[in-house]
Amino acid sequence: KDIEIIRVLEGVFEAQIGDSLFTLKKGDSIYIPGGVAHGGNPEKCVYECIVLSPSIMYSTQKIRTIIKSKILYPVPFRDNPDVNGLFEKFLSKQEGFELEVIGLLHKIVFSAFKKQTPQKNNIEHRANKIKPAILFIEKNFSSNISLSSLARECSMSSNYFCRIFKEVTGHTPFEYITTYRIEAACEMLLSEKSVTDTAYDCGFNDLSSFIHIFKKNMGVSPKQYSLEAQKKHLA
Repeated sequence: KDIEIIRVLEGVFEAQIGDSLFTLKKGDSIYIPGGVAHGGNPEKCVYECIVLSPSIMYSTQKIRTIIKSKILYPVPFRDNPDVNGLFEKFLSKQEGFELEVIGLLHKIVFSAFKKQTPQKNNIEHRANKIKPAILFIEKNFSSNISLSSLARECSMSSNYFCRIFKEVTGHTPFEYITTYRIEAACEMLLSEKSVTDTAYDCGFNDLSSFIHIFKKNMGVSPKQYSLEAQKKHLA
């Protein structure tokens, strides 16, 4: 349900959003409405993202309707000063920055609203089809998840579910689950949880397999990731 804004600082970020693929480079950003399934493939990329509940902008019913019902498609930007300002204010944390953040968010959302154009494929409709499976993964990623259980959540056959899931997310259900578990593992390692506890809490039944998959996705071992994160925190 949350809105996400991604900004690329270096490299290339291939963003799969619904049925559309966006190639984002340094200076590019993209506004992703709530309810749209999405993922990304960063290539030697440094990027930032802000995830927020749209409710913080619901000052009137009209604004709520526009954000929830009128902005259905992702909108890319190039060197957008409002997006750049938004990230800078979040990083500065100066007293009262929340006021300026809300103002910049309204400007960005209005820009996204002005750029909405009809598309052949209804991204929201396709995303809604697999949303029960996405929510199921989020709640049960630490347990064994079968393909049949995900298909059943969406009232689909396994074959049809796999096809729709891949069309919307750009990944197979298994790839998506693995990526989600690795992202959850990163969060846990930042809280200084042990590598072993992290592995089992994220649904990996084998520690060596977890270390291998983590390194393949993140470029470093879980232990290295945890140590580097602690160094940055202390710095």
